[in-house]
Amino acid sequence: MAAIERTVPGLPVDHAGMLHAGRRVLVGAGRCLGLVVAIGLGARVHGYFPGSGIDMSWRTVLNIAAAEHLDFGSDALFTYGPLGFIDAPLAVGPGQLVFGILFAIVAVGVLWLALELAGRRVLPWPVSTLVATIIAVVLASYSNPALELLIAAPVFAFLALHGQLGRAADWVPGVLGGLSALLLLTKFSDGVFAGAIAVLTAAGSLRAPWRRLAETVLAFLGVGLIFWTVAGQSLADLPRWLAGSVQIALGYADAMASENLNFALTYSLATMLAVVVLWLAQRYGRGIAFRQRIAVVLIALVALYGGFKEGFIRHAPLHQAAYFSACVLLLAGLATAVRRRWLVVPFLVVALLFSVTSVSWLNPVPAQRQWSETVRIMTNAHYRDAGLNRDAASLRKRYDIPQLMLSRIGPDPVAIDPWEETAAWAYGLNYHPEPVFQSYSAYTAALDRMNAKAILDDPRDQWVLRQPRNFGIRNQLWTSPRYTLALACHYAVDNISRYWMLLHKAMNRCGPTRTLSTVSVHTGQSIAVPAARPGEILVAHFTPRPDGLAADALHLLWKNLHHLYITTDGAKHMIARDLASGPLILSLPSTLRWPDPYQTGAPYHQLEFSESGRLRFEAIPVS
Repeated sequence: MAAIERTVPGLPVDHAGMLHAGRRVLVGAGRCLGLVVAIGLGARVHGYFPGSGIDMSWRTVLNIAAAEHLDFGSDALFTYGPLGFIDAPLAVGPGQLVFGILFAIVAVGVLWLALELAGRRVLPWPVSTLVATIIAVVLASYSNPALELLIAAPVFAFLALHGQLGRAADWVPGVLGGLSALLLLTKFSDGVFAGAIAVLTAAGSLRAPWRRLAETVLAFLGVGLIFWTVAGQSLADLPRWLAGSVQIALGYADAMASENLNFALTYSLATMLAVVVLWLAQRYGRGIAFRQRIAVVLIALVALYGGFKEGFIRHAPLHQAAYFSACVLLLAGLATAVRRRWLVVPFLVVALLFSVTSVSWLNPVPAQRQWSETVRIMTNAHYRDAGLNRDAASLRKRYDIPQLMLSRIGPDPVAIDPWEETAAWAYGLNYHPEPVFQSYSAYTAALDRMNAKAILDDPRDQWVLRQPRNFGIRNQLWTSPRYTLALACHYAVDNISRYWMLLHKAMNRCGPTRTLSTVSVHTGQSIAVPAARPGEILVAHFTPRPDGLAADALHLLWKNLHHLYITTDGAKHMIARDLASGPLILSLPSTLRWPDPYQTGAPYHQLEFSESGRLRFEAIPVS
């Protein structure tokens, strides 16, 4: 009581208490306002109608899969899982749209809370709330909800390990374990990194680490199985989906790695920020037990590595922003590690500047319009259906699939190659894809075999609509080579238009393979392609010389920019190293009736390889 009187001299004690209570109400109201502003300006609530192109098409598939309960692992396989639609919701299903919007709101709220909790330890109110709100809006203006949850997780882990959350710290590992399961079913790689953070948090817990670890595992399994079942998935498909998702994650770095020398400076900045973060992490652990100190450093390492894999495998501003966004949260969460906390500010500013790709959402006018549009789409079925019908008509005009093809397909199942799956929605087709539904994502031989097996097991009334389109400088015939060969052997051309080739399931027309020759290949050596007999498919199998376990491990942990290239008659093609074993189609007989645009320049006469290895030529007779 004396302390209160000293704090507010000259006032009665009850007045001082009322003043403090009023201040608490004001602070609480201010923080609620900051949260509402962060969600209002930061939550991405736009782009709910399907569109054409690679990215919009996989978003469409994720939403179609949820609406039609496609089985992940057997019917669909991608970098996103059965809950992927909540990270990229479309209006094709009202329920999916609601869940997606709620997910976006929660993600921005969690991101804001992490920033506010970190900020209130180094800044006075209301500065901490204002800064947290601005940073949350800026980061959320580019990112997706799953990434926002992932980069926020380390802050809660740091606070729990440092004892800043009181008894609530005991709940953090379990909550992070449940979050990792949710993210795993949304975007597989994000769930893996969140799971690592959850385990490290449990292992470094202040009280009963083994119990916390058990709770984390149980939360992960419980939440994962519940959401897997709620998403309409069969437990029998779970092992296949996990194995396929691991294959996609492992093959991504080799198949999709790219570098942009115009942004080489960002490597220096990224390294600088990583050094600062790790320095702060080891200082943050002073005054706490050794086990917590190690956990803090390891969590920082996991978060930095996850940000690198997200941001620098495909090096471009939009992607690299993920790394710098992770650094913003790490620096904010570890700022109390130094007494002169202003020293962290320059690095925080650098991270924030390079994480920014748009500040348009700081303008409340477009945000208000987009929220109004979102509410109208959710509540007005007539308006939503009119928008969907308008977009479907526009897409049909763009796709221009002939009515004859549509009549031939009718209600039968159809897959679409290589990535314009939105056409199935636009025309109301019975969409039945191969597991890796965008073939460029079949990064490994195991995924390619999965697609090939699926097309062999398809029902007799299965159709395939195929366009002649290469992904970058990849050869469409080799993007998923076993699948393409199975398509040539087991499907017959039914109809051809300017933009589409329609194929129908048929009897196997390919006979036993015969080996023509096997040669050793040196880098840059020109190899003459042997001639096949009339009516034969000519294929090649290339085995690059192994780099060694150390190099393979480095490429897996970092990224491999030494891609494998195959030059055919002067045209250069990039191919995932694990797919070079083929069979790589070099020529197709005219009896298959594949038009020239669908053969990517085949037949080929000369081959050059960017690496040395063994090359085997084979011929497959076609009846």
